[in-house]
Amino acid sequence: MAASTAAGIVPTLPVASLAATAAAPLGKLRIMIPANPGGGWDGTGHAVGDALVASGQASEIVYENKGGKGGIIGLAEFVEKYSDSQDSVMVGGFVMVGSIALNRPAITLAKVKPIARLTSEVLALVVPADSKFQTIKDFQAALVKNIADVPLAGGGAGGVDHMCAALVARAAGADPGKLVYVPSSSGAEVMQALAAGKVAAAVSGFGELKSGISSGKLRALAISSRRGLFGIPSFREQRLDVDLANWRGIFAPAGMSDAQVANIRASLQKATQHPSWQAALVRNDWQPSWQVGTEFSESMELDKAMADALVYILKLKTA
Repeated sequence: MAASTAAGIVPTLPVASLAATAAAPLGKLRIMIPANPGGGWDGTGHAVGDALVASGQASEIVYENKGGKGGIIGLAEFVEKYSDSQDSVMVGGFVMVGSIALNRPAITLAKVKPIARLTSEVLALVVPADSKFQTIKDFQAALVKNIADVPLAGGGAGGVDHMCAALVARAAGADPGKLVYVPSSSGAEVMQALAAGKVAAAVSGFGELKSGISSGKLRALAISSRRGLFGIPSFREQRLDVDLANWRGIFAPAGMSDAQVANIRASLQKATQHPSWQAALVRNDWQPSWQVGTEFSESMELDKAMADALVYILKLKTA
């Protein structure tokens, strides 16, 4: 486990349409990040912490990283260690919803309280610059010929990256049940797997891959938005029926009082209005996706139902 302390600089969501709510200063706050350092959850956790400090909503942030299995190892540790804490929160998101659907752990998101959804992010399919796959058609043909010869890396098993990879295989006409998927605990591990030649391609959030794309080390074949973004054509524009996005948010322990949940939510709202958060959104190519209350809870229920269905339909398997 890695632990660190930060106090300063950072990020925010455009939520100007929401009425400002008074928030009591949080003092010291712990943010559990259920992933290894590097990657989307880690970046989100640090961006949130920096924004809380920069906006005066918290005096100090302590970070804890505990990666593995699409966040469910970190989730279990958070529940076991901090179930009654009034000064601890956890980063979570669609990756964790999918991992829970696949792995069926004893501890699920039912053991925590949703505070706020913050961001969404499109996914990209990439290959090394020297790959024989020049286009999505080349990649599709290889999947159909022998999908086992085209291993893909991504986030945790069952997560949104895994779902996207399997959807691509299914849309291409291959058997997603035979997909060789190599799960990783961070975006950095995905990049390492590509660089080492352990996989032929990878699916991950665009923000985690864009440095490799910009430097020319990676070639993006498609992006998971409905229309092309960042100069990359979408799967749909290339006649593959794939349209998917990731989201990330903040959760509280089950034992946190409703008053403290409301206080942290108000602090997050103020932090996500800070100019430094806007810089983080731009820097990471995250889209603002603020949701709270019933809207957030209901969208999570829909995501759970979709994840359960996709795990079955796409024949997803644990690593």
